[in-house]
Amino acid sequence: MEWVKILCEKVSREIIALDGKTARRTKRTSKNQKPIHVVSAWANTNKLVLGQLKVNEKSNEITAIPELLKVLDISDCIITIDAMGTQTEIAKTIIESGADYVLALKENQKTLHDDVELFFKEEVLTKTKKELVKDEIYLKTLEKDHGRIEKREYYMVTNVSWLEQIEKWPNLAAKGMVVSERQEQEKTSIGTRLYIMSKIKNVKEFSTAVRGHNIIKSRYQRKTA
Repeated sequence: MEWVKILCEKVSREIIALDGKTARRTKRTSKNQKPIHVVSAWANTNKLVLGQLKVNEKSNEITAIPELLKVLDISDCIITIDAMGTQTEIAKTIIESGADYVLALKENQKTLHDDVELFFKEEVLTKTKKELVKDEIYLKTLEKDHGRIEKREYYMVTNVSWLEQIEKWPNLAAKGMVVSERQEQEKTSIGTRLYIMSKIKNVKEFSTAVRGHNIIKSRYQRKTA
């Protein structure tokens, strides 16, 4: 990690994606050794791993993520984490380190997930795209690559005062939604993801953070396969 600090250039609003993966071929049945699970922090602009931490066999990513964050200089960065790491203590660690967060929502935060989902369904998706663009809460992207077409629609709203859980999440300032449609070999798949975030500047920065996390995650998966 000291060596990485020499290579790494300090970048304002750098996107750092935290993701956990199980290293293949690390299970040893004869020695009763479980597969090794590692949490890594990937820097989008610098394109390198800032640090890694092995998850204790009797623990999980939730305890490993804060420990990794504490040994990294993440000030003025945007930390992105999948739903597993969407925990109030992890958000607190990020804010205390001078960074911002974009955290995915799933069933592990069911009440918050359902509240955010209902808001977008009743208060945002009922508006026209023209209205959403005018309000600067909507962005659409289109990517074409090797016969694959992927359309993404990003929504970001700063109205969070109505959330019952707002006091639990430090610096909670916005919620977001991404609707993606992917066409490949005559097959179409549609998915929706929800997020909470701290002080993200606008929907463009939100889209950059989400896209950066997905790119980094896919690269990590290829490298550890």
